[in-house]
Amino acid sequence: MVSKNTIVGIVGAVILTGALAGIMYYENSTFEGTPYENPADAYAITWKEASGSMADETKTGADGTATAVTRAIEVRNLKSVTFELSWTDDESAMSGSDELVIKVTAPSGATATYTPGQSASGTSSPLTVTANLNEMPENVILEAESEADAKAKAGGDNGSGIWTIEVTVNVNSALPMLPIDTGNDWTLKTSYAYFDPVAEKGIKG
Repeated sequence: MVSKNTIVGIVGAVILTGALAGIMYYENSTFEGTPYENPADAYAITWKEASGSMADETKTGADGTATAVTRAIEVRNLKSVTFELSWTDDESAMSGSDELVIKVTAPSGATATYTPGQSASGTSSPLTVTANLNEMPENVILEAESEADAKAKAGGDNGSGIWTIEVTVNVNSALPMLPIDTGNDWTLKTSYAYFDPVAEKGIKG
């Protein structure tokens, strides 16, 4: 006859086994990666959204001439980059409103989709083009020598590099006997959103 203590022990072992299995399932469903024997070498990477911007660029555009501006964005794990072109038409009271055109080219090898398109044009300020680059990366467990090393290994570089923005001013014809409109001043604003990795040390998958 099985004693009461034996039954209690068996039930306890079953419960403990189930609990351990649940913990292992939770960890494996939360992070993608290979378990490491030494937890000190493993970093669990999760992500948070962040944003940044660059100093404004102001130039004078001559009529019918494309002015190229380059922006070096060395941030990794970019979600999107937005370029906003603004201006004040300095001759609109005497002639028609000038048309401005902005065209954005991503760094070589980058994959991007654009909203509303790769270029935009209009007579009303501002014009905005957004390059959409990456979705939030998966949580992952990495083997790394340090927290900085783990963050450097996480994610990717799509969109990082030199962006080229071309701005063209198309002057509306002036009325006879009025001063000729030779161009317009404009300002380019650059902002970006990215996924910032958070590294937690000593996590086993």
